[in-house]
Amino acid sequence: MTAPMTAPPVNRPLAYTLFALAAALAVNTVLGPVFTDGIRYRMSATLVNQLIALDVTSLVLIAPLCALAGVLVLRGHVAGPVLATGPAAFTVYMTAQTILGSDYLGVAGNNERWFPWHLGLFVLGTATLVLALSGIEPERLPQDTPASRRWIAGALFGLVGFIVLVQWLPVLADITGGQPTRADYLESPTMTWTIVLLDLGIAVPAAVAAGVGLLRRAAWARTAAYAAIGFFALVGPAVAAMAITMQVNDDPNASAGNVVLMTLVGLLLAGLGVAVYRPLLRPETTAAEQPPTMSRV
Repeated sequence: MTAPMTAPPVNRPLAYTLFALAAALAVNTVLGPVFTDGIRYRMSATLVNQLIALDVTSLVLIAPLCALAGVLVLRGHVAGPVLATGPAAFTVYMTAQTILGSDYLGVAGNNERWFPWHLGLFVLGTATLVLALSGIEPERLPQDTPASRRWIAGALFGLVGFIVLVQWLPVLADITGGQPTRADYLESPTMTWTIVLLDLGIAVPAAVAAGVGLLRRAAWARTAAYAAIGFFALVGPAVAAMAITMQVNDDPNASAGNVVLMTLVGLLLAGLGVAVYRPLLRPETTAAEQPPTMSRV
């Protein structure tokens, strides 16, 4: 007598939150300055230009990735929960900036009335991230090697070095010196400090921890590395889109040099994400499509 082995249970709560997050991101873009301008953000013109790029990125990249991850989760694909971590973390990161970085007393707008909506988007992103991280099955992930652990850890450390030394060290030297001169800081100091806190207080420590964990062969490190790289692989193109939008809209804080630099960085980060995630998408990793094995009773 024979009986088929059952496939792993489908993580339906994660799939449903991913579909809800995809829809919410699309609606948020429609409500914002790209389409209806129903949400008028209390931000400087430079930040609004960046927000336009962010909304477009959310619509054409982040929301589709959420939907794709949801489909993979329903199919029992090992890549589903892993792929979900990047868009979820991106949503939490960007929504926090939107809420905390607005100048509610100094710039005209109405986004404080939309706080319940943005809070819901933040909570939905957080819930999706928690479900995704808890839904990753390490034993089903592609086998790594000492060489692959070293290069991924090296990529994370290099990324951290770029963020700290190139992006934020010159900024911090200016804004903590007593007489700040940077135009973006003078326009919106709250937004600058919000991003500094998120980058140096959360993103950088998480990337460092993942890199160290990989080198020490910690059980949790591969999951953390996937999440960190997935997040930065989305932030890079979003920042490049911001630089391009500012240049196209003749923003006084834009420059052709910054467009070139951010575009190169965005392409490098996206390429890193593709290189790390590509082994997950091999067809043979789809548990739901594997033929059931038979056991003799």
